[in-house]
Amino acid sequence: MNFIKCLGWVTFLLISGWLLEVSRDWHDLARFSTSKILYSVSILIPIFVFTFLGMLLNIKHLIYQFRSEGRWHLNVNKFISLALLPTLIIFLLELALRSLIPLIKIDLSTMSVIALIILGYYLVQSVYRSRT
Repeated sequence: MNFIKCLGWVTFLLISGWLLEVSRDWHDLARFSTSKILYSVSILIPIFVFTFLGMLLNIKHLIYQFRSEGRWHLNVNKFISLALLPTLIIFLLELALRSLIPLIKIDLSTMSVIALIILGYYLVQSVYRSRT
């Protein structure tokens, strides 16, 4: 069992590294789109992929919550403070740096990817079941 778990983590880390390397060019895909639908898809796919990757990191918590009984709840304070706020700060910082200082090439795409993974992780962590 430990070998399978270790093999799963190694595979996960290799896929994560590959996705981080590929994602460096994803912010440039929006310029080459030919329609509004492709433009939207080129922006939304990286967001969903890395958020889902963060959700997979915390899948054990979600499985535990599925097995317990009660109504589903969302811890809004945890979600806003640990997931949404850091993600918005990183994206707004990247947007501000790109628009205010166009001559200096500042690449925050890795930070954006990490923020999306954290968003997915704490999204799952914020959801729980209780009997009340």
